[in-house]
Amino acid sequence: MQKVKKAVIPAAGFGTRQYPGTSYVPKELFPLVDRDGYTKPMVQIAVEEALAAGVEEVCIVVQPGGKDENLQHFRPIPEHLRDRYTSKPWAYDQSDKLEEIGKRLKFVEQTEQEGLGHAVWCARDWVGDEPFLMLLGDHVFISKEARRCAADLVEHYEGGSLTGLSVIGQEDLSRFGIASGRLKGDGREIAVEGFREKPDPQTAKRECRIEGMQDGKYASHFGMHVFSPAIFDVLGDMIESNEREGGEYQLTTAQDVLCQREPYSAILMQGQRYDIGTPVGLLDAQMALALSSPHQAEVERLWQKNREFLKN
Repeated sequence: MQKVKKAVIPAAGFGTRQYPGTSYVPKELFPLVDRDGYTKPMVQIAVEEALAAGVEEVCIVVQPGGKDENLQHFRPIPEHLRDRYTSKPWAYDQSDKLEEIGKRLKFVEQTEQEGLGHAVWCARDWVGDEPFLMLLGDHVFISKEARRCAADLVEHYEGGSLTGLSVIGQEDLSRFGIASGRLKGDGREIAVEGFREKPDPQTAKRECRIEGMQDGKYASHFGMHVFSPAIFDVLGDMIESNEREGGEYQLTTAQDVLCQREPYSAILMQGQRYDIGTPVGLLDAQMALALSSPHQAEVERLWQKNREFLKN
């Protein structure tokens, strides 16, 4: 079995739900205070998630011109500004880290907004003929364990394709791709039989059941996968035949085809995902990160102080 050495992070969306914040700053460069207490753009948090899983290189799929915007961040402190940080030695450590991460990055452009499936397909030449980790560039992942979510996923990879899933109720069906299949092994593993993109409740009840899972519960996309290179063949066929849903090439549709062609597994992730694509999602992600950071006690104190202030 080939080792997972590459990761792809799609980050080419316009972020229309975050306008006007995205009128100048791309969504992937929105800053968040991470679990380690340092302020970072979303794309760095995503790249660090991938690198912690043991991958060696990361390809970020960006809008035209997005490479320069991203590389502007992944560089060390300019020499003429280093004396401004003499009282902040931690900044030099972070600067060295940024420089090292920058050496591992590659960029490809998605020249037209054609959907997530198309964005992944844009990385085909860079990935080549090997499995790769794919995780969403606008999601924060927080594990319940010391091991990060992506590392957990990669460690479970045994060939074919593998998707991370999360258990949801019927009320959230309209937000995610949903899997069908059966539980196996320790109850975390799922033998996947198919996928449906954002099914309505009736379709989900009929076609998206996980055998062995409680009625009314469904297995939704968590936001990360390990794909075999066969995903590019499926996506290429979809693009050639102009097979779209909602005007876009859907990754979920390609997954549904792929699981009919090769072994396809999934695991239920032991963590939570936070989508920063909406204002409330961004707030939710920042609260979760803050409560997992060295600033937790201070954040809780400030939260209570502000609640009391706003009551009066």
